[in-house]
Amino acid sequence: MTDNKELLVEIKDQIATLSINRPGKKNSLSLNILQALETFFKNPPPEVRVAVLRGVGNEAFSSGFDISTLGNSTPGSEVSVIEQTYGYIRNSKIPTIAYLNGYAMGAACDLIVNCDIRIANNSGRFGMPPAKLGVIYSYEGLGRFISLVGLANTKEMFLTGRIYPADKCYEMGLLNRVVDPEEQEEIVYHMAREIVGNAPLSVQGIKRMLTLHSQQDSLPAEQQEEVLAIRKQIFESEDFLEGKHAFLEKRKPQFQGR
Repeated sequence: MTDNKELLVEIKDQIATLSINRPGKKNSLSLNILQALETFFKNPPPEVRVAVLRGVGNEAFSSGFDISTLGNSTPGSEVSVIEQTYGYIRNSKIPTIAYLNGYAMGAACDLIVNCDIRIANNSGRFGMPPAKLGVIYSYEGLGRFISLVGLANTKEMFLTGRIYPADKCYEMGLLNRVVDPEEQEEIVYHMAREIVGNAPLSVQGIKRMLTLHSQQDSLPAEQQEEVLAIRKQIFESEDFLEGKHAFLEKRKPQFQGR
């Protein structure tokens, strides 16, 4: 899928594992990684039904955007690339699971907010330190945190720049689950397999509507039509009939994505 050695892509059993591969720099994000992520989510392999994002090693998912590169290009260009890449992840039809095998800071913490499900182990640490670095975060990024953890928690996170343990992040709603490190891989991929086993069109349609809900309180007419079209496509699909028949026949459905 990509020859970018900073983002390793492995596809097995309809699950893509995307590994940030900069262990010498604590898996900090680079423009190369962001572009590779955008390439993948812009045109994902047709067989992929779930994507798992993780960092190489067990110390860090990612320490955030590589600070040493900030300011080396046009002012604000990094923010523009981040927003564009995260938009592709957020709006992808493929569900995403953040496998948080270590800490995630700054832009990496925002990256996981753009994933659908976040599973950390109990040694994880998370924080948004732009105020400690003398920079300001994007308007869009702040809005994503408000949508996920609420205004009060977002204010605390960004105004203090504090680093939080995984259990506190779970309490705030940033994480879906916190598990023991030795159980984490099995739990992550068990969930991925659960999603793979569901009707692809239903999963894609539900994800799209949830994304729309998270972005606005009410839908304009054009997106109301999009929601109706999604529902119509699913209820007229072969998978809908297969799901119904399998339920009535008390067997496991065999979904084909049609």
